[in-house]
Amino acid sequence: MSLKSLAPDVTFRLIEGEAIVALTVNPARMGTQVKDLALRRRADVLYPETNSIFLNYTLDYAGQQNFLNLPLELAARLGPFLLLTDATGTIGQSPTLIRNQTSIVLDSRTALSRTILGDFTATSGGMGLGSSGIFGGLSITRNFSIDPYFLKKPDISVTTLLPAPASVQLFLNEMYSGAETMFTSGKIQFINIPFPPGVNTAALQMTDMAGIVSRLQELFYVGTDLLAPGIDEYSYSAGFTRQGLGINSFDYGDPAFLGFHRVGITDWLTLGARAEAGPTTVNTGPTATMTLGLLGEMNASFALSDYNGTLGYGAAAAYSYQARAFGGSASLQYVSDAYSTIAAPGGGSMPSLIASLSLSLSERWIGSLGASASYYLMRDGPDKELFTVSYSRQLSGNLQLQAILNAQLQSRNLQLGGFVGIRLLIGDALASVNYNSEGGLNSVSAGIERNVTRGNGFGYSANIDEAQSAGASGTGMFDGQAALNYHGSYGNLAASVAYNQEQNSAAYELSGAGSIVMINGTLHFAQPITDSFALVRVDGLGGVRIKDGTQYVGVTDASGNALIPGLASYSENELSIEQADIPMDHTIESTSAFISPPYRGGGVVDFKTVKFKAISGKLFFVEKGQRTPAQYAGLDVMIPAGKVSGIVGLGGAFYLENIPPGTYAARLYTQDKESRFQLVVPESADTVVDLGEIDCNVKETDEGVTPP
Repeated sequence: MSLKSLAPDVTFRLIEGEAIVALTVNPARMGTQVKDLALRRRADVLYPETNSIFLNYTLDYAGQQNFLNLPLELAARLGPFLLLTDATGTIGQSPTLIRNQTSIVLDSRTALSRTILGDFTATSGGMGLGSSGIFGGLSITRNFSIDPYFLKKPDISVTTLLPAPASVQLFLNEMYSGAETMFTSGKIQFINIPFPPGVNTAALQMTDMAGIVSRLQELFYVGTDLLAPGIDEYSYSAGFTRQGLGINSFDYGDPAFLGFHRVGITDWLTLGARAEAGPTTVNTGPTATMTLGLLGEMNASFALSDYNGTLGYGAAAAYSYQARAFGGSASLQYVSDAYSTIAAPGGGSMPSLIASLSLSLSERWIGSLGASASYYLMRDGPDKELFTVSYSRQLSGNLQLQAILNAQLQSRNLQLGGFVGIRLLIGDALASVNYNSEGGLNSVSAGIERNVTRGNGFGYSANIDEAQSAGASGTGMFDGQAALNYHGSYGNLAASVAYNQEQNSAAYELSGAGSIVMINGTLHFAQPITDSFALVRVDGLGGVRIKDGTQYVGVTDASGNALIPGLASYSENELSIEQADIPMDHTIESTSAFISPPYRGGGVVDFKTVKFKAISGKLFFVEKGQRTPAQYAGLDVMIPAGKVSGIVGLGGAFYLENIPPGTYAARLYTQDKESRFQLVVPESADTVVDLGEIDCNVKETDEGVTPP
């Protein structure tokens, strides 16, 4: 090929004395080197579909009212299917048991979809122009939480050309990301850069082989609701409106349909449509989400409605902008007098106009300052205006100041309110002193609380406040509350007491909460199951501490089992055992494992251990009636796991590890001698089993010793 034909992208010069052709190539003609910063799933994660069933229960006794509340939740998982049902019972003068919601749930990890048959919560979206509620029927929804690592947002990338090999560092919002990579000449690209919503900067600092440093910086605006091109999000629900929830077990009203579908069109535009329908109302319209370059994000929705032949319309728009130190938003919603939804047939009490504006400023030395204003133009009542100003600042490492001032204007009646509080972190407890004014009532309160972290332990809270009407003189009325709670391996206990000076009365409450879990054919009592769980087994070893991440969350029982609640469904939960709790005579291949259990389900994590066993004794060659120690001979023992080899020491002494009880073929050999015999290892509780002296008859052959 003629090198001249590749010009101008490729030029050359001939170094004749060294027989070298030196090429200079345009970096754009070379291959693209990609650095992907997206979080990816690990390859060693367990994805269980273990059958399980659990019952969450709470026993709540209110002493003054003299009755017992009994909330219950039952969840049964059979492979990919989940049955969920919950109820609330009371035990007292009029015992009741009310069913709340019941559903069968099917999640698909591949399609990222959730199908529900039974009771569910549904919405048609539309930025307040649609309806939402609880229904009974069938729902199919795209659920991105099933795969937390799925990239649903537009890719944010930085691309440049390197004229020479260089080391490249990536800085995100002026902070070093730790992503330093060595690249050769050509096009380089950092993709899937993780940015928070708002304005962000990405900078590439490049240092070539000569030590010359160059820098490239780009600005990006990251939207909150955008979808990557080709990615869609949807929800389709059909059923009957649930009525009297918590009052009646089976009370359903009119049929209804609710749905929306959104699709990413470009990196800056996502379009969608929504609809809902009932016996008297049909409502539908388009939606749009877009970023305006570096100027912020815009959402818009328009809807048409038909209520028994009467047409109505509505529109909503919202704008938001967020930088590192400054942010703001504005929204406007308007509906005509005839606008209707299935939740508000004929318009109901929907405001005709809602307008809002908010601003925020956050700076390290100043603190965080926010202000918002809202206006409601009501159809069937007086207009309403709301104003709020808030401020917070970290005064020191453990001391924080918070203040809120709010005002409401309705029918020319101005109501002012406010809150000022100081919070102090004392060890792992949070103390606070607050002043609050609301509705003509002023109060001062002081309290302290310590929450229970995951695992076992105690928590407490105590609070006292004095309240009096504005303008009143003298001492106000005192209220006081105190609570103590304990989280244990088998459940949670809590006790609280409250005193009201105005009524001169005291009330107390006692409660216990836990779960009964059956998984892998075993029954366990544990703390309430809030999401997912795992059964950890450590080969019959009790007293082994278990960590979720870096926090201790349980201890194995005498059977070596521990049920660990509080895992995050579909995420990679790292469970590990404390190496120091494993006995010295046991070995373990791995002390940690990653598990991604399904929603409201569990799995089994086995930590296999091998109890250390060793055998010892003395081996002797027996040849022509003479018995000599087999020192420095080779020894092979064939066990089911494979061949175990060793060298016999002085006096014929031998020592081999991890030979289980049984009878095995063995071979003892030197350069000129060989003996094949049966090695018998008896059952024993001893760590090292002494087999005594063993005679090994030498094989008589003219062919020499069999090679090892």
